Amino acid sequence: MDEKGFECGEDPGGAFTVKSTIVYDPSAHYMVVLERDSRGFEMLKTGRVGGDSGGYFTHHWQTPPFTIKGKRVRLKGGSFLASPAHYRVRAEIAEGDGPFISMGTVWMERQAAAGGK
Repeated sequence: MDEKGFECGEDPGGAFTVKSTIVYDPSAHYMVVLERDSRGFEMLKTGRVGGDSGGYFTHHWQTPPFTIKGKRVRLKGGSFLASPAHYRVRAEIAEGDGPFISMGTVWMERQAAAGGK
């Protein structure tokens, strides 16, 4: 189990961070990611992990419904891991029992901490 905190950026309310706890079971090819957002909500992403011989891995995940700003939200998507420092996330969102709508793809790159790795 690993917990990391990341400064994610800013929104109209100011800067926010996300702390993630990751649990992976290699024998079941299953990963659980709990993300705690400083804006007052958390997401539990669960699902299988698949990979190819080129070393690219995908975590196919869904969240149970959670509430943010008084609205019930569901998410599903895939996190594509090209290396420990580079990955992208494709996500879809649904409000209540409505249909899922694409949120697009976000590319992320890990930034080294000042004086660190």
